[in-house]
Amino acid sequence: RRVHGNLQKTFEFELWSSWDFVVCFAFSSGLAFVLNYSIFLCTQVHSPLTTSVIGNLKNLVTDLVGLFAFNDVKRTPLYMTGILIATLGALLYSYFKTMTILSRSKVRSRY
Repeated sequence: RRVHGNLQKTFEFELWSSWDFVVCFAFSSGLAFVLNYSIFLCTQVHSPLTTSVIGNLKNLVTDLVGLFAFNDVKRTPLYMTGILIATLGALLYSYFKTMTILSRSKVRSRY
């Protein structure tokens, strides 16, 4: 019963008649679909760990953009340390993953 009430409120939302809202809603829905499909493909092609690290890297980039784009972010030492640890973790993972792939390809090319 609770879901039915929310669904009814969704259909009664007054901005459905606004062309601007409908276009923005459709665009947002399309981006959400592309994002979910990209995550699915990344998990199929790579390991779930790689997908998780890429997701954390995306969050890191989002944090950095917010850090420099908005003035209301508190740049505390703890926050900056977290950003530094996340950056180093992503870089180290990328480096070691690349080295592993390169060493495997060298071993295969010998045989």
